[in-house]
Amino acid sequence: MAKIQFGSIVTDMRNKLDNQIYSRNRGGAYVKAYAIPANPDTAYQQLYRGYFASVAAQWQGITEAQRQTWLLNCEKFPVIDNLSNKIILSGWNLFIRLNQNLTIAGQSTIATCPQKQGTPLVSGFYVTADTGSGQLLLHSDLASIPTGYTGILFMTAGYSPTINYFRKYQRLLTTLANGSTFDGLDITATWLARFAGVAVGNKIASYFYLINNSTGEAGVRYTNVAIIT
Repeated sequence: MAKIQFGSIVTDMRNKLDNQIYSRNRGGAYVKAYAIPANPDTAYQQLYRGYFASVAAQWQGITEAQRQTWLLNCEKFPVIDNLSNKIILSGWNLFIRLNQNLTIAGQSTIATCPQKQGTPLVSGFYVTADTGSGQLLLHSDLASIPTGYTGILFMTAGYSPTINYFRKYQRLLTTLANGSTFDGLDITATWLARFAGVAVGNKIASYFYLINNSTGEAGVRYTNVAIIT
């Protein structure tokens, strides 16, 4: 369903309406024809579907008192949509969201809605890709993953320098446990095991965030596009 931001006139529009997709990038708003996405049914897709199915089934197994904690605390965990509007999730959606994050982070799921804690901010995140040294390195002012949190790193394969939108190409590369080295981490072997080789001039996009191991809250998403040199 398309989203429309109303002002004195329509000021923004996102998502699908009929057979058109409305979105925005650095060049501004754009519209394109809708195409049915490919569904290769990869092992990674199956894994994520399994996460969702497992967590959704758990909602049926909690008590009514536990279910009420989610229904009564939704407003404490607002999310921001792609039109920058604050959205209040339903109790069921909040349960799924936080517990799916915990599952991805390798943590135990929770039956009762937690108190909001938040996540630390990360600064200076970027990736270098150097064919001369043969290394892909993470860089940040964050020396290591803070205690009580898990780092989630998505990356892409190397793509043509003409591509500027990478979200659909990003795949979960690795999770980083609390205390793991972050700044200066060499992820070459992990990346090569997930993707094909690199070519000078291509782009690799990265997408990183922290998950609170107690509550399942996901922090700010940090993105970076590295040019392979």
